[in-house]
Amino acid sequence: ETPLFIKSNALYGIDKAKNAIRQKGYSVLVEGQMDLIMSHQAGFKNVIAGSGTALGSGNSFEVIRRLSNNIIFVYDADPAGEKAAERSADIALGLGMDVKIACLPDGLDPADAILKDVEIWRDALKNAKHVVEFVLDGVIKSSPDERRTARSVVEKVLPFVARLDKSSEQSHFLKIIKEKTGISESALGDDLRSVIRKGRADAFAKKTGIESPPIRNSASGLGSAHGSAGSSSASASAISAPTRNDSILRKAVGLYFWQKSSKKDLENPPEKYFDFENFAKKLSEILEKNLEDIIKEVKTDESALAFEAEAFYANSRSVEEEASNLLLILEEDVLKQNLTKMMKEISEAERTKDEANIGDLSKKWQITAKKITEIGKKLNR
Repeated sequence: ETPLFIKSNALYGIDKAKNAIRQKGYSVLVEGQMDLIMSHQAGFKNVIAGSGTALGSGNSFEVIRRLSNNIIFVYDADPAGEKAAERSADIALGLGMDVKIACLPDGLDPADAILKDVEIWRDALKNAKHVVEFVLDGVIKSSPDERRTARSVVEKVLPFVARLDKSSEQSHFLKIIKEKTGISESALGDDLRSVIRKGRADAFAKKTGIESPPIRNSASGLGSAHGSAGSSSASASAISAPTRNDSILRKAVGLYFWQKSSKKDLENPPEKYFDFENFAKKLSEILEKNLEDIIKEVKTDESALAFEAEAFYANSRSVEEEASNLLLILEEDVLKQNLTKMMKEISEAERTKDEANIGDLSKKWQITAKKITEIGKKLNR
């Protein structure tokens, strides 16, 4: 490659196909140059090709879009080909293009299909599916159960729906998703709004380097795949849904009691001890409760907790390090709960069109998410 030739941006055959694209009202993008040559020889003059890979920028699609807003992607019938088609489709959708993906029988590329029977190629183009339906059908085919399907719909399908620039189009595809999966439209609508919010936050993160919000998943929440209450998250930072880890809190309180009751002597080396009073202070600060209330929350006898902690940590290389990790995990849990609360507040602010509050909450969200990421690094995740 050179500054004058960037392979992922090259459009092979565009000079020969531009008139046919205008006349037919759509373009067909194939993966290989031989696919293009065979297509033109078979009379499909509106075919263009990348250079063996998914097109890498919107510049190439701007050229295509000026000829026609409609495009069909045809890539090799394998997982890599499907991913390449989806990457290119995402870019094209972002430019407001109408995007379809054509499927060929397994093991055939366009050149092979034309050599075998030109009707195979003609039928593939005729039966091309909108990218949303293409990805949706793939999700349904590969998901073993309703819950997994619902989660995959949010993570893989709704981002393409969110790319559509017309609400009527989004509504149209939400109805299709409902019909094919049984997920309620209200749950899908909630998840779509979350996906759109995440898209906005991703744009912010790209500029600032701060993590973006997770997707709150109504469709695959704590209830069924038909939109019961609950949520899960999916984001670049892989921040999981917040849940209070009672076993961690139990260990922390037990560690405090064990250290409090232990005696520093020759039989107990220094690495078995740490500043338990400072530990208790930090524990209270993280949970925003006094120590007495935290102990009551655990609801277990002091001596039993101390015995459990000693059994668990007596052979640890560094009890102080174990204690620090417990505090980090609890702090992470609290921060995740704060994120959930902020997501609800952001949703309410968007409902009331409180733009100032949305901006403030989004900044707080990013700061909190960054803290969670930093804790994950300290815990070597």
